[in-house]
Amino acid sequence: VLMIIFESRPDSMPQISALALASGNGLLLKGGKEAAHSNEAIHKVIGDAVEAGSGGKIKRDIIALVTSRGQVADMLKLDDVVDLVIPRGSNALVS
Repeated sequence: VLMIIFESRPDSMPQISALALASGNGLLLKGGKEAAHSNEAIHKVIGDAVEAGSGGKIKRDIIALVTSRGQVADMLKLDDVVDLVIPRGSNALVS
């Protein structure tokens, strides 16, 4: 499972999702609060496409949208589940 944390870049969601699926990974996505509505809409479209494109063999929850910093903190403790965390953004995000 990959966890990608990005700031106000909802346009990166389809690309990140495609790479995760192509490499056989589940995905946790955390975008910035400035783009929360866009993130939700894009996440829904990606979920619909995953289910339709796989004929229902792959469920939409293979890609999850994390919506709060508290959830991120909780997910970072799941070393046995989350294999790789990639922060994409400013130095402040990485710190």
